[in-house]
Amino acid sequence: MKDTELVPKEENKVLFSIENEVYFKETIYNIISGFFLYIILVYGYNGNIPIWVLVGKIFAIGLVISGFFSLLRYIKKNEKMKLIFNQSNIINSSENQTIKLDISSINEVYRLIDFTIMGSSFLNKIKRYNKVSKLILYIILPIIIIPSILTAILQFIIYKRRFKFYDYLILIGKNENEFIKIQIPLQDEEEQKNLEAYCKEYLNTDINQLERLWFIPEKKIQGK
Repeated sequence: MKDTELVPKEENKVLFSIENEVYFKETIYNIISGFFLYIILVYGYNGNIPIWVLVGKIFAIGLVISGFFSLLRYIKKNEKMKLIFNQSNIINSSENQTIKLDISSINEVYRLIDFTIMGSSFLNKIKRYNKVSKLILYIILPIIIIPSILTAILQFIIYKRRFKFYDYLILIGKNENEFIKIQIPLQDEEEQKNLEAYCKEYLNTDINQLERLWFIPEKKIQGK
């Protein structure tokens, strides 16, 4: 490789690992979103409260509580929450879930801005938007952007780095339940170089040249 050499090839050797920043970011985002949604529902409706508002409040409280528990687990198990890059697979270890994505199974690689992906982060699954879903998302985008901005500010304070919005590198396997999200650029410049070199060598992808998308494209039907 021209810019960054990883290590000599051996049978599924661990090349490098990075902190799973996505887990922390989405945990903070869910806590902020829960607070934000609850405040809107509390101060936006007086008198007779519709049942859907009550359901919304319960959902918001659930987001905050689950977010705090996830944050505690993150603080306790930070060293275990890593993305491990091997020559034949990438392993995402977070909480009690471990995703092992074989290089040969990766069919799609995208770079997404974080607003749309964060809006469905709590679903923990790939979300492909059709035209109707995109229209709805554009309408509620201001609600999604505010928690995203607050999350970016907290990252700026906690990590003591330049304030900016970060993208998501999305790696999708043959089974859409198996995917990995990586927040880029990484904090550590050396780790960022390793990631770029890895994607070029093993995924034949220059992540710096990927188009920044708002949405994951709809899945193409084979034969069409």
